[in-house]
Amino acid sequence: MKCHEDYSFSPPKHSS
Repeated sequence: MKCHEDYSFSPPKHSS
């Protein structure tokens, strides 16, 4: 898990 921002919006860059 990198940033909480990444899954705050629609495109999930990282699945971890």
